[in-house]
Amino acid sequence: ESKAIPFDNTNNSAMWANVDINGKVIKVFNVHLETTGFNRTIGKANKMKISGHNIETNKLISTIYDNYTIGMMVRANQAEVVAEEIKSSNISTIVCGDFNDVPYSYVYNTMKGELIDGFKECGKGLMYTYRGNKKFRIDYIFHDKTIKGHKYSKEEITYSDHYPVIMHLEFLGY
Repeated sequence: ESKAIPFDNTNNSAMWANVDINGKVIKVFNVHLETTGFNRTIGKANKMKISGHNIETNKLISTIYDNYTIGMMVRANQAEVVAEEIKSSNISTIVCGDFNDVPYSYVYNTMKGELIDGFKECGKGLMYTYRGNKKFRIDYIFHDKTIKGHKYSKEEITYSDHYPVIMHLEFLGY
């Protein structure tokens, strides 16, 4: 079984699929929530600057703030939609993806709900998953209490603005 979870007016979406692992079925969610818009805004500003336009700092800051605020509201609504799907699961559940928000945000807490944050369970050190100048953890793996995490890490790749996170899991009661 699987289900696509489209979000209105965006290219972002989520989905879940029931996966059979040696006779045990688990529900795996893959989520990509609305972006912050920072890269797009900075890119536009750089193009304007190269074209000889004078960029007012206050206008740029205002644009960045507006993009972030709109993205934050959109992500919050998307997180609520996915959280309802997660709550309705009656089997072992894993939720992973790019939430584009930090671990103390409304989005993080809404998505996490009663689940366990894999990094908090078995990660080490300072974890960041965004490759930009600012170091943020915005990509996650959560799971329910029927699963135990043993190792949580990231892969330092260069072909994306995000580092993928990897988690070694044990299904309890196997």
